[in-house]
Amino acid sequence: MSQVHNDYKNLLKKGREIRLLSSLSLLLEWDQETYMPKGGIDFRSEQIELISSLAHREKTSETFKTALSKLIDLNTGKVLSEELDARKKAALREWRREYLMETKLPNDFVKTLAKTTSQATSYWAEAKKNNTFEIFLPQLEKIVPLIRQKADYLGWKEHPYNALLDLYEPGMTTKQLDTLFSQLKPFLTQLTQKLSLKKRVDTTFLSAHFPEDKQETFNHFILDQMGLDPRYSRLDYSEHPFCLGLHPQDVRLTTHTSAWSFFK
Repeated sequence: MSQVHNDYKNLLKKGREIRLLSSLSLLLEWDQETYMPKGGIDFRSEQIELISSLAHREKTSETFKTALSKLIDLNTGKVLSEELDARKKAALREWRREYLMETKLPNDFVKTLAKTTSQATSYWAEAKKNNTFEIFLPQLEKIVPLIRQKADYLGWKEHPYNALLDLYEPGMTTKQLDTLFSQLKPFLTQLTQKLSLKKRVDTTFLSAHFPEDKQETFNHFILDQMGLDPRYSRLDYSEHPFCLGLHPQDVRLTTHTSAWSFFK
């Protein structure tokens, strides 16, 4: 095996260790949303704070930087060897992208954001349950400044949201979205006006009684039709539905049901 492939193998090992830490954080978050006793939130937020800090330290360590820089130029993004196939080159570009992003965030900030958002989740669930926004408001007042600070740490051009948008849609900008939505607006406006002139559809059947056990059976039927193997996934319940991919062989989905509203 060539030195290049040895270097890649070493980097892959370090990347896997980082991913294991990150997946532990996701597992803690999944448990918080599903089975964790309500009273465990303070301890859970400390756990998530610690794991997030450890993962960030590994992502930004000199050891990882050295291993990565052997295969890709951190400044230009140029892969330094043609021996690697397209998949490995793509992996290198993603590792570099994440490394550059993580090194902009101070570890103390990562810890604070992780703990704050973890604690806030329980307040959000309580606010939703009681339909009382005031319960969640103090937490939101903590989170918004932190997210703005994150955008500043990451750096942005034209609009601070560009820094945050790039985390989930790399390369996308608010300018591009404005163009997209401006093109959609006339069509959607006309469609809404057209529909408003139509006879209102009777939707009372959607508020009939739907036994939750039968909804669960239907959910599993849909997942089966999608080809989601129950050996590598599970469906549970949470206040707000979500899906987490801990690993290709461990996918966690949740749903939220109401016996009196099929789409609630």
